[in-house]
Amino acid sequence: YLSSDTTTTFEVLEHCIDYYKKELNKEFDYVVLLQPTSPLRQSWHIKESCEKIITHNMDSLISVCKCEHSPLWSNTLPEDENMNGFLQDSIRNVRSQDLPQYYRLNGVIFIAKTQSLLTHRSFFTPQSIAYKMDNIYSSDIDSPLDFDFATLLATRVMGGGQIQS
Repeated sequence: YLSSDTTTTFEVLEHCIDYYKKELNKEFDYVVLLQPTSPLRQSWHIKESCEKIITHNMDSLISVCKCEHSPLWSNTLPEDENMNGFLQDSIRNVRSQDLPQYYRLNGVIFIAKTQSLLTHRSFFTPQSIAYKMDNIYSSDIDSPLDFDFATLLATRVMGGGQIQS
């Protein structure tokens, strides 16, 4: 029942937590979700994340990275593809360097206190903290092109090349 196209990550985690509790009589203080579609994370990212959530005494931690492009330069398009009103007047002539830095979810690391995860049914809780990661480690493989790009980045990450932020 958990292997359908509509099953949520939370449902799988809830099942896992319940299984360990009922079948193995084990309970855990924290749940760490490391999605296999983000293979470039390093062990030190996980260690730093665990240290951060504990040090800051937060209920959850979610990894993020810088947006490649400002979302202020994004919008939906009408059916006729008319660009009138696409950008807000206040940012039409603003250089990208002068726009605020935005961050996006990168799907690499999610950590939560088990009870908080079960209560909120999400890693997004009132006591969440971000873990900022370099974009080079933030690949999320959802397509063949994503896989090709992650493979290219992996040669830099694993090859010992100098990574610039």
